[in-house]
Amino acid sequence: MLVAALLALTLAPAAATAHGPALTRTLRDAKTGFAIHAPAGFKLSQHGDVYTIAKGGLKLIYARAKTSQSAAAAGDAIARAQGATVSKRSASARSFRATLATKQGVRVLELHRSGAYLRIATYASGGARKAGAAAAGPRAHAAITANQIALLRQIAQTANGGRPIALGGGVRLKPFTAQDGSATAFVPDRPGWGFDGLRGVIEGSNPKEGAFAFGVVFYVQTPATFILLRDPRFPQAPGFLDAAGSLTTALPEWLSTCCRAQMTNVQITGQLPGSDQFLGAGFSSGFFTANFTLNGRAWQGVFLLGSNPTTGVDGTFFVYYSYVAVPVGTSPAIGAALLQTWASWNPSADQARRRNETLATILSTHFGGGPIDQAVFDEAAARWDAYIRGE
Repeated sequence: MLVAALLALTLAPAAATAHGPALTRTLRDAKTGFAIHAPAGFKLSQHGDVYTIAKGGLKLIYARAKTSQSAAAAGDAIARAQGATVSKRSASARSFRATLATKQGVRVLELHRSGAYLRIATYASGGARKAGAAAAGPRAHAAITANQIALLRQIAQTANGGRPIALGGGVRLKPFTAQDGSATAFVPDRPGWGFDGLRGVIEGSNPKEGAFAFGVVFYVQTPATFILLRDPRFPQAPGFLDAAGSLTTALPEWLSTCCRAQMTNVQITGQLPGSDQFLGAGFSSGFFTANFTLNGRAWQGVFLLGSNPTTGVDGTFFVYYSYVAVPVGTSPAIGAALLQTWASWNPSADQARRRNETLATILSTHFGGGPIDQAVFDEAAARWDAYIRGE
């Protein structure tokens, strides 16, 4: 009896409060088992597993997600997915609240941890269409008031059941083959990306989202390099550089010459243990994480880089590198997708096997102080656009 009474109390429509009218109606979605209580006049609609409860311009968008991601990280990811300007942010592992300025207007986003789930609610107020405006014209977006937020929060707290939204990689990949057929990879299937490849190398970039290159080799000249063999296309160094030195010194000079990319302020923040021999005997090599500035913007990346003195050319050494990198603040789903692109790169079956084994190690290893947000490798690097599309 006590359990039944408590359950009835939990699911019963709430009484009127100072914030708004009583929640007298129970709105249900029979297919998913979702139920929520709202005042008269509110209607329920569903898009995927995202639920919208609205009356006029006043709107609650609600969903829950089964994820280990913190409320703070998830809230930031949702804000990024909306391209929002964030203010009045308050966040912790269990809760998140912020005001978002988006193209759709100003709204409030709240997340709360409930066991294995995050309960996600967006509160918005879109004003009615101005008199005389054309049917296809823009809506006026009224600022949501404190009383409206309180009412929508009261409604959200009564939500029960429903399917959790599905989280996934979020970035579709498509097959790409180098010009000469020497290598293949699955690359991001998104607007704004460009790809190229030749002699086993595959590379791609989108200045706003990220960049990658696999299997590139370049030469570095020293004062001992025979004068007739010197080439202005290649970097110069005072002597042989190990893998770390080549990353911080030679690679930026090479990218400036070959690709007109200004890479500066390279800070190595971690190295995968045991990777110093990954490229074999004779190489100084390693998997590194690094922060750097690219064309004036902060980036972060994972690099496999090795240096080795060449034979027969006194004073010259060569550098091999592969990497993926993203601008700081990019959706974590982009970084996760680029690592999958790296794992899919295939200039030969055996090389692909070795890369896949090492990338599996990277995905399960925490780089102390590493630049790539752990959310990149977490399940919750997530397709939060499933929530955004429900709006």
